Amino acid sequence: MPARRRHTAPAALCLMFLAGVAAGTSFALMPYFNRKSAVLAHANGAIAQLGNLGSSSGPPLFAVLRSHFGTVSTVLPVMVFGLAEMVLAL
Repeated sequence: MPARRRHTAPAALCLMFLAGVAAGTSFALMPYFNRKSAVLAHANGAIAQLGNLGSSSGPPLFAVLRSHFGTVSTVLPVMVFGLAEMVLAL
């Protein structure tokens, strides 16, 4: 097996872990940002719907990126958006 393929599964597991941490953090921070329960309910619903949108559009998008540009094209957007999320959360 080529050395390049041996690192695919651990990288995918790390990305899935980070995606789970990001989703959990966004739900956990909602009471901090929204003090009213009605606004909190709408915010939680919006995050859930955006998660559904990402789950349905993300895999085909990453498949197209990887088929055209290689493995780097799948890792780079995740890193960029992850760093942007961390900056915005501060």
